[in-house]
Amino acid sequence: MKKILNILLIVLLAITVVLCAWAIIVTPPTSNNPTPAECSVLATTLTWGYILLVGAIVAALFCAAWGMLKNPSGIKSTILSVVVIIVVVVASYLLAKGSPAQIPDLEHGGYFGEGEALLSSASIWVAYFGMAGAILAALWSEITGAFK
Repeated sequence: MKKILNILLIVLLAITVVLCAWAIIVTPPTSNNPTPAECSVLATTLTWGYILLVGAIVAALFCAAWGMLKNPSGIKSTILSVVVIIVVVVASYLLAKGSPAQIPDLEHGGYFGEGEALLSSASIWVAYFGMAGAILAALWSEITGAFK
């Protein structure tokens, strides 16, 4: 089974590399008026990215559910992880709501509405919390590994 998954991973990586190379080759460095070919290349690449994202989410959820079924003692840590994610998203939303942000709308002139600015700002805060958590986890892992 592991060999099949490794082959699948290599195939997915090869498709991604080919699509990215195709997008780089077809798209000129400065393209103010993209041709239909350029648009279809980028649309295909973006669609592939979305397919990979959905596949990764489905695989992560399936593996989490399968792991909980095989080892019910891990349910506590899974519930704790979900609670932490909810807390981070709610805290990000509250931080974003408290700070006024005006994001310029270059296409139509003016600024984006409050809803778009709030969503964008909250997403940035979630990314900040995620980066901080990753850095702290890496430091914690190195520190605890040094004392073992």
